Parts: sequence; structure tokens; C-alpha cells
Amino acid sequence: MRIAFHLFDLTDQSFKKVYFKKWHGNVPEFSDKKLAQEYWNERQAVDDISRLKKATSKRARTLAVRLEGKIE
Repeated sequence: MRIAFHLFDLTDQSFKKVYFKKWHGNVPEFSDKKLAQEYWNERQAVDDISRLKKATSKRARTLAVRLEGKIE
């Protein structure tokens, strides 16, 4: 499972999806799906998801933060 970050990029007026990779202090780092952090259960991702939902940017607007690839 990976955390997908859906956003609207204000610089080029486009919708994008990036994946959470790791934290640099309080700043999240994003990458493509291949390099994204892998979570083995949903409880591990809950804290990161709640922190990412609070993230702000002058260049983009957050649309959704979701856990992808859930094991049912």
C-alpha cells in the first residue's frame, strides 16, 4: 500500500498524482509510484495521512490524500 497525493498544480493548471516517499523534518518528499514508501498495514499509514492532509503549498492545492493498494 502506498499513499497517493492528488493535487491541482497552480503553475501549469493541471491535475497530478504523486506518491509520498519520506519526511525531511516536517516537509514531505514525493516521488513516482516506484519509489514511494510501502506500508504493510493501514495502521502504519494513518499518522502520515493525517499529517499530509494538513500540508499546504503556494504552488498547488490538495484534492485528496488516499491509501492505494489496500489488501482486502
